[in-house]
Amino acid sequence: MTLCTKGMGLSPDSHRRRMPWTAAKECVPGVVHSSKENMVLDGARRVDLDCVDRTSQVYPLEALRATVNKC
Repeated sequence: MTLCTKGMGLSPDSHRRRMPWTAAKECVPGVVHSSKENMVLDGARRVDLDCVDRTSQVYPLEALRATVNKC
């Protein structure tokens, strides 16, 4: 299968810059993404996606162990 690329030249910008929605996103378990994926809703507090980094994530098994230890 060949895709038609007529009229498309090579772009000096990187692929991620031209199509930002393809960028790898780190998702925090237990939060709800808005429909436009520009914000993460964490309860009543809004957090920008840029603020969510890998170190602030909670892994599901760790969250489950913490919940079980509370009971």
